[in-house]
Amino acid sequence: MAQIRAKENYKRIKLKALEDFALLLLAGIYNNILIFVAPPIMQAAFAALVSDYASKLALYKARSLSKAEFDLSKTAILNALDTLRVYVDSVAMGDPTIISLAGYEPTKGSASSSNPPVQPTGITFAKGITGEFVTECEIIPGAVGYNAALVANNPIPPNAVMNGLGQMVVTDANSGPAMPGPSPSGIDCIIDFNKSRTKKFTGLQIGTTYYLYYWAMNAAGVSPMSDVVSKKMVEW
Repeated sequence: MAQIRAKENYKRIKLKALEDFALLLLAGIYNNILIFVAPPIMQAAFAALVSDYASKLALYKARSLSKAEFDLSKTAILNALDTLRVYVDSVAMGDPTIISLAGYEPTKGSASSSNPPVQPTGITFAKGITGEFVTECEIIPGAVGYNAALVANNPIPPNAVMNGLGQMVVTDANSGPAMPGPSPSGIDCIIDFNKSRTKKFTGLQIGTTYYLYYWAMNAAGVSPMSDVVSKKMVEW
């Protein structure tokens, strides 16, 4: 089966929908600079093409612009979308998650990897509102979802492992409890099964140290848990 690529269906959509699609790509590609490091079209140049197309479309609909003049703007935006599509395919290498992140629709086919994702790395904490952390890990090629666990006061016992079903398992040999005792806030552990890399943990207790783990998944299986990262919740 052919490798998954970005579809060219934008060439057949209606005029206003083409503007909306271009705006989607403007956000998807240029707001994810850690993935799309060197787009062949500068952000300002692509934004100018989108803006020109939008204004020419409005004039054309108002019958204040000829079809020939409008077609020049439409051709320019389609050529740019073609150029960016080729670039996104070169970055994604068959990963439908990255193609979708850019804003394109993936074709059906075979993904570049039939293996489970590798261990997540690059985990970060950021401040939210008081009593809140917003966390993230680096994008993993081939992953279609990311889970996380945030534990209060003590890390998960070292012999807690992820099985092939994405379940956390603590063996009988564990010398301590499966999870730490009650924390002052009443939250001992939060396991996040949403697929987004960015997680938000709320209702946390000031003065408590929290331990964070990530794991990723795709159709082939589940990654190992990440190394633990910890941070103390402080007043800000």
